Amino acid sequence: QSIEQQNEQSRKNVQPWELYFQQDEEGDTQLHIAIIQSFIEVVYSLVQMVPHQRYLDILNDVCQTPLHLAVLTHQPIIVRYLVVAGANQYIADCHGNTALHLACQTGNLECVKALTVPVSVQESMSANLQYTPYVQELPPRFEERNYDGQMCVHLATMGGHIEVLRHLIWYGANMNG
Repeated sequence: QSIEQQNEQSRKNVQPWELYFQQDEEGDTQLHIAIIQSFIEVVYSLVQMVPHQRYLDILNDVCQTPLHLAVLTHQPIIVRYLVVAGANQYIADCHGNTALHLACQTGNLECVKALTVPVSVQESMSANLQYTPYVQELPPRFEERNYDGQMCVHLATMGGHIEVLRHLIWYGANMNG
């Protein structure tokens, strides 16, 4: 077979949803882009079409997952949907920040709640996923430090985000870290 025939054969073997999760020149998938553009319905559709939650954790060229981007664009509904769908909350970006670090740093209480409140059975059932997600055990790893040695409580304190700090403490964060 020629190379062209092999390429054509491999294209035929690609599932339609796989095309949406190929990375562009900046490492973004269509899920990254839909989140950046706030296309909520597209985000829901993309998450619902994948066969496994690992597709929710693809890193772009600056080590951001779709969950990082949902926090950075202040979209707590998308953050929560990704958490319910099993997105890995513990992946760090190029600065060592998890999604929770970013939410605490920006003082986004709704995103902090979306990341820390335990996932209910009802939420899992209503997500309409093709797989059964493995949702990480909560509470999150509040003691996790970024590359500057800062934990979530440090970032919330430095930003003066008192309500975020209260929420973290309520869910078990250690103030003496």
